[in-house]
Amino acid sequence: MTARSASFARYKPSAATCSMASASALVLLLSIAPPGLTPAQAQTGRVLAAPARVAPATPLTAPHAVVLTLGQLGQTEPRRLLPLDGGHTVPFSVRADEVVTRLVLRLDLGLSSELALQRAQLLVSVNDEPVAELPVERDGNLARMSREIEIDPRLLSDHNRIGLALTMPRERLCNRLDRDRLWAELQPESLLTMTVAPLPVAADLALLPAPFFDARDNRRLDLAMVLPEQPGPRLLQAAGVMASWFGAQASYRGATFHSQLGGALPASHAVVLATSQTGVPGVSLPPIDGPTLSVVEHPAQPGAKLLLVLGRDADELKWAADALSLGQLGRPGDLKGERVRVGPPHALAPRKPYDAPRWLPTDRPVRFDEIEAATRLTAVGPHPTPFNLALRLPPDLHFARQANVPVDLRWHHTPPPQADRSALHLAFNGAPVRSYALEPTGRLALPDGIGRRSSGAGIDALEQRHSRVAIPGGLVSRQPESHLTMRFDYDAPVDDPCAATQASGQQRTGVDGGSTIDFSGVPHFIGLPDLAAFANSAFPFSRLADLAGTAVMLPDAPDTTEIDVYLDLMGHAGRSTGLAGVAVQVVQGLDTQGLQDRDLVVIGTPARQPLLRQWADHLPMHLDTRSEPPPPDLWRRLIGLLPGQDNGPLPTWRTAAGGAALLGFESPLASGRSVVVLTGSDSSLLRSVSSLFIEPALIARTHGSATLIEADGLRSLHAGATYHTGSVGLFDRLRYTLAQQPVLLALLSLLLAVVLALLSASMLRRLAARRLASADAPPPDPTLMRPAPEPRP
Repeated sequence: MTARSASFARYKPSAATCSMASASALVLLLSIAPPGLTPAQAQTGRVLAAPARVAPATPLTAPHAVVLTLGQLGQTEPRRLLPLDGGHTVPFSVRADEVVTRLVLRLDLGLSSELALQRAQLLVSVNDEPVAELPVERDGNLARMSREIEIDPRLLSDHNRIGLALTMPRERLCNRLDRDRLWAELQPESLLTMTVAPLPVAADLALLPAPFFDARDNRRLDLAMVLPEQPGPRLLQAAGVMASWFGAQASYRGATFHSQLGGALPASHAVVLATSQTGVPGVSLPPIDGPTLSVVEHPAQPGAKLLLVLGRDADELKWAADALSLGQLGRPGDLKGERVRVGPPHALAPRKPYDAPRWLPTDRPVRFDEIEAATRLTAVGPHPTPFNLALRLPPDLHFARQANVPVDLRWHHTPPPQADRSALHLAFNGAPVRSYALEPTGRLALPDGIGRRSSGAGIDALEQRHSRVAIPGGLVSRQPESHLTMRFDYDAPVDDPCAATQASGQQRTGVDGGSTIDFSGVPHFIGLPDLAAFANSAFPFSRLADLAGTAVMLPDAPDTTEIDVYLDLMGHAGRSTGLAGVAVQVVQGLDTQGLQDRDLVVIGTPARQPLLRQWADHLPMHLDTRSEPPPPDLWRRLIGLLPGQDNGPLPTWRTAAGGAALLGFESPLASGRSVVVLTGSDSSLLRSVSSLFIEPALIARTHGSATLIEADGLRSLHAGATYHTGSVGLFDRLRYTLAQQPVLLALLSLLLAVVLALLSASMLRRLAARRLASADAPPPDPTLMRPAPEPRP
């Protein structure tokens, strides 16, 4: 018997667990076994088909495999496992319209050289039920091990946890130096393979956003959207609202959309927008008497559903989309049945800048329990998993050289028996900020501690601590999220090295949810264009979360590719802000009247988007359809040397060579307003521009005022004029401007040197004139220098 089979022989689920789970699983397997497969074959999974990858929005009628890495499940970096560290948990979920018939976990671990020589074991559990005890052994001469574990699918529920813990003989753990060198690293390439079979799902509005989006699915959302053959601006606004709502639901997963203009329905779940005049192909609709939402069965694809957004005209259709996306119909679970008529629209208060639900407020101190549930800020054990606060911040926060972010930190811990190296370590974006010793009861607080209080006795004793921390502003990342990490670590006393082992599981630690972090003193100021801010946070359009200050410019008759890019962009904005873009404006053609107070998104190829030709002089690069670059332009070379310009001529993009581009520049309609262009050399290549704000690897490489996707790769560059939004003090603005304009800084330095030289020359001339005047003066008369006679008595 192998070690793995032996471990399974030792594990036996409880009778209650087996009886209930096996009965339900058998009923499901009998109902889903496809023709030609017996229930036994379906249960073993040995003859099930396994497509390479299935789009989450596409239902399948046969069992299939879903393969996920731990990186896709959220563990993007190797996770070090230590003895007595409390273990590590990997969460995963099962879609509501699927049932798991087979589950295989492949663990890839790196091993320290000392651990490989010990009698260590890796304990594996699922939902707190033990499933395996694996001896930690090297694979040959490699300092790593790879093991596969088959897990009973009857242990699964909707939301699941894989637990991993490292253990070894107690005598080895009592040596502190040995324990620090005994570790295993769980690699993010470890695989979770689930064989799943589809489950029937009712056509019910109460399930929204499922089955079109399922929060249990960690994969990127891919959703079809069906529009009339000639959608107008108002209908495109409604489509954008739906895309941004689904983008907000998908969150970190990301979302892509593919549109269809009329014709046959796609063979998948789909959102269909239609009016009384257009109808829905293949679907018989009752008379539409107002804005309506409905979920119906797909007429040609078993298992697929259609979400119908209906109205007598485009205004009512937009009304229905707004009501769903803003929660004006109640929470999704409050809806019932297949169809609901939407009531009168609610008046919406104007949004305030930077009030996106997903962004951390920057106008007041924010409590930790507003960011993370208080129950997730407590732990038990000597080496608990670090507490991590993910802070999504506006990208235009401007930190002066000495700016700090104040943190009012309150925490508690079980006091160690004596003073040692036990400590609370604070880090911001991986950089150490501060460490606080975990002190025994009765010991004086550190000088920077504001207060402390003791309670309880023995194992129930707790030390309450309160301190203030200043996080250097330079540590705040330009990435969408910054992370504040708090890690408790208990040490083993030198005179009793087994104390930590004996007390394992008794140490209680936690951070008070009333602790605060405060960005209210940081001004908003940024130099634009900045495509990194756009790719990461849809900025500056996301400054108003409902996109009230945004207009999207499309060609007169947009094709499916241009609409796809528009929907991808709206999904990106919803993912960033957590709110649907209900106030976005869509404009077709050259009509720019009334857009002076809006930031603009221009979508289309140079051949189909006339604004690219009309605003050619404002672009950060030349769009040239010739195969050879134009001759150098001396005038543009001179302009490039002026303040606000790059040091050199504007680059040229020869569109005949193919590719796609993301361009940013100041709006020709109003100063301080932004334009971002999403374009491609032709319609077949235009769609690739969406990858610059969807694919994480490309987002990291997108910056400056222009990013090009060409046959030889991706390149970003800074070109054209720089402008600023926001407000800072005069000194900070001057310092920022000089830092961004080296030519201007050199000219001012030269001017200052000339002024100082002139002042110095003038002063020296005055001193010389004084010396010369004193040298040319006649000598004094000696008689005038005789002393006066003394008066007589």
